[in-house]
Amino acid sequence: MYLTVKNASAGSGKTFTLAAEYVADLVAELHATIGAHHIPSYAINVHRRILGITFTNKATAEMKERILQYLYALSQQQDDAFLEKVKEILTSFSVSVSDQQIAAFTRKALIDVLHDYNQFHVITIDSFFQKLLSSLARELNLPANLKVDINNNEAIGEAVDLLLRDPEPSEDRKSGSAGMP
Repeated sequence: MYLTVKNASAGSGKTFTLAAEYVADLVAELHATIGAHHIPSYAINVHRRILGITFTNKATAEMKERILQYLYALSQQQDDAFLEKVKEILTSFSVSVSDQQIAAFTRKALIDVLHDYNQFHVITIDSFFQKLLSSLARELNLPANLKVDINNNEAIGEAVDLLLRDPEPSEDRKSGSAGMP
């Protein structure tokens, strides 16, 4: 398991790179799970073990769409530029697979994702934390249907009100503490 964080400006190829890494992870997992031999007909669903996190719903939808498009293209042995990027990533994982194996693995992954779409985990960071909190609700003695809403305008308003009530910096604020309960 590893964590990759990408920070880049618009138009720099983030979606291409992240989709390539997601697809390479799928191929590597399939290769490790079923090897270079016959792909069994039963569902392996390796996509359930990969999590992609984005910041916006629009980015999530775009990432899912691109991953599906690239899976299809590779399964049909199309899109040489994307294939080369995936192979480069697989090489960095020390995974050696042929173009035909990549086509077979991506065909299998595409079918699995489409048949198990609700477990295709490319989600917003807010959704991720919501799921995490829901999972931990019982241990934290919180209601099982806990929902966290963040209202930035309300938080900013409270901070401004606090500042206007007491414009002199307190010791807490000097030391970096927000001074809010």
